Amino acid sequence: MKRPADIVPIVILLLGWVAGMFVDIMEVDAGQYASMSLEMLKSSDFLHLRDRGVDYLDKPPLIFWLTTLSFKAFGVGTFAYKLPSVLLAMLAVWSTGRLGAFLYDRRTGYYAALIQASCQAMFLMNNDVKTDMYMIGPMAFALWQLVVFARGGKWWHLQLGFVGLAIAMLGKGPIGVVAPALAMGADFVLRRDWKGLFRRPWLLGLPVFALLLLPFCLGLHEQFGWKGVKFFLWTQSFGRITGASEWQNDASPFFFVHTYAWSFLPWTLVLLPAIGRKIRDIFRRGFRLSATEEGLSLGGFVLLFIALSTSRFKLPHYIFVTYPFAALLCAAYLKSLIEQSPRRWERTFFFGQNLLLVVLTGIVAGTLAVWAFPQVSLLLTLVFALGWAAVLFSYFRFPTAEYRLVVFLVVGFAWVNFFVNAGLYPQLLTFQSTGKAGQYIRENDIPADRLYAYDEGGRALDFYGGGVAQQVNHVEEFGTVFPKPAYLYTTEKGRTVFTNSPHRVTLLKTFPHFRVGNLKLKFINPATRPEKVSPRYLLRID
Repeated sequence: MKRPADIVPIVILLLGWVAGMFVDIMEVDAGQYASMSLEMLKSSDFLHLRDRGVDYLDKPPLIFWLTTLSFKAFGVGTFAYKLPSVLLAMLAVWSTGRLGAFLYDRRTGYYAALIQASCQAMFLMNNDVKTDMYMIGPMAFALWQLVVFARGGKWWHLQLGFVGLAIAMLGKGPIGVVAPALAMGADFVLRRDWKGLFRRPWLLGLPVFALLLLPFCLGLHEQFGWKGVKFFLWTQSFGRITGASEWQNDASPFFFVHTYAWSFLPWTLVLLPAIGRKIRDIFRRGFRLSATEEGLSLGGFVLLFIALSTSRFKLPHYIFVTYPFAALLCAAYLKSLIEQSPRRWERTFFFGQNLLLVVLTGIVAGTLAVWAFPQVSLLLTLVFALGWAAVLFSYFRFPTAEYRLVVFLVVGFAWVNFFVNAGLYPQLLTFQSTGKAGQYIRENDIPADRLYAYDEGGRALDFYGGGVAQQVNHVEEFGTVFPKPAYLYTTEKGRTVFTNSPHRVTLLKTFPHFRVGNLKLKFINPATRPEKVSPRYLLRID
């Protein structure tokens, strides 16, 4: 990256990412992780994970450790919760870019970094923060360091690589080790580098790997015995393939195909010919690459995609681990299109496609702001419209292949996502009643230990309210089990039950409610939105 103009897409990308850091934490997963981190902060117990006071055996600890440290440094809040994930996203992008530069050249590495940073999934992960980036960031770093070591690097590359592997495993389990192992294994086989594959120095990384995992494994053993250790090392990941895990939704083997169609935008159509060309080149060489070529991008992508598709439990974000490999494939392909003028028909196709994508996404975002959520700031909407028009103008102002194939898409999608995060998501989150009720509780100095929930609760209520909202099962519990005055979050049913009870009930606040993580067309349409929105109440019980 030598030219000052290369900084412009990076700045706009960061605007899109940072805007999402101030959007309320969403139900369900992110709210749970945030509330568990708050619980860890209060207990100062880093080795034993608990959820609402109950021993927790599901996700590894890294998200809770780093979030708790962020709370200690910056205070408990939305920004502090999302900060570690965004920093790890930067690590992932930087590592992918450096790996691309090492395997190809600096320009290809720059393209790979931009492609990974600008795909739709990255904006989602930096807004609705789950555990994925806590694995992808250190995994990408480990892959970069281990590839450098495998191709003649120093011993410290090996040690840093195994540090990255251990941290990735603490982020989301064994997939953080499996992903680079599959990619590098395919690369060794395709290059017939048997000597490199079976080098003894690989074993020198195991002590640091084991040492970093040891504290958490000891904590698991204290809480759950060997069952907990086995769950972390095997059941939680591999058990979803073998059937040993209870988590099974039996989604279609093609589930991740349509997931990729939207989550890797705007690069989805670029990825298909990139994969096809890589397979063609390997086939023409008799499935044997030279020592200077690489097979880890294709191997990592294809083998991971197949492995994850065999899982009996699938969610869209599970496939995000493949994006560093997809970015490398796309970057190498686009670099060839930029440099090889005989492929004009391909460039012409992508020129038109890229312009159409930016036009359509801008129209959709603007329509939502004007029609579906007119509460979005008029000034922000005007800034978005002017910026979007400037992006479209730049398409004709800079007609180079590099700009139209790479930079234009990055800038266009980043600008649209900046507007979505800064304008549309804050409006959507006004309908997440658990978050708004929790914020009301904190702003009005309502004691967290007097907060309860009846008929329905939520993790965002716990997090923003500052404590666990205990579940109430019967009206009679107030004044006997639970002291009065008390503050109750509840539904229409709960309000009716308590209004008709002997308690004195005061309505403090009514909140509109919709599960924003599961958007429906009827909710987006202002005319039919009242059908999908229901009230939630905060009551004072005396």
